[in-house]
This record gives sequence, C-alpha cells and structure tokens, in this order.
Amino acid sequence: MLLFDFNTEFVTPTPAAAVLAARFERLLEREDVVVLLAREGGEDIGFAYLTYRPTPYGDGPLVQLEELYVRPALRDEGVGAALLGRALDDAVAAGAVELDINVDAVDIDTRRFYERWGFSCVDPGTGDLMLCYVREL
Repeated sequence: MLLFDFNTEFVTPTPAAAVLAARFERLLEREDVVVLLAREGGEDIGFAYLTYRPTPYGDGPLVQLEELYVRPALRDEGVGAALLGRALDDAVAAGAVELDINVDAVDIDTRRFYERWGFSCVDPGTGDLMLCYVREL
C-alpha cells in the first residue's frame, strides 16, 4: 500500500499496513475524500489524497492535499506533477476557493515543487509567513 510505503520511507509513525488499508478503505467511501491514483504497467506508482470541506469564505469547498506520494524510482518523471495538476483541475471544477498543502519546513525540495505550481507559504494579503500548528490528541 502506497500510504504505508510513504510513512515508512519518511520514518513517520504508522499503523500496520493492514490497519492503515482498512481505515483508508473506509475513507474512500466518503464523498468529501478524493484519491487520485497513478498507475504504470498495472502497478500503483503514486497517489494524491485530498479532502474537501465547506468554508464560510466562499461558496465552494476548501481542498486540502493531505498526501502526495510517488515511488522513489519514479520521482522527477512527471508523475507528481500529473497528480497535482489533476488535483488542481478537479478543485477548480468543484468551485473550490483554495487548495491547502502542509509541508515540513526542512523539506526544501517539496517546497520548491509546490512553489513552482504557484503555492506560497506567505499570506498574499499581508506578506506574512503562514504556519500550521498541530496538536496530537
């Protein structure tokens, strides 16, 4: 399963693959969850996992790119760009007001990738740096 591979590669605590797969299957039943899958030769090679939620700041949803992963051997081959491009197209088609992505500050290559697509960690209205705060429960 690609999500387990993602967490393992980046040394992120993760449930067992079977537990993660069962949870992910339940999420896929929801209308506010979208998963885009890249396949090559019958093999899953990458995915984008997005959630859509209502917001009072517009008539359309706010979209969150929860995860974007491409198998290491296939990076820099356009797979991630194709997934992100499709995610953006789908968000626009849904009338979304914004697409948000959380990225670790130290992950410079990933930050550059998203910045090439026009994403910014600077508030366009004020020029202030935007941060994401997390508290595990």
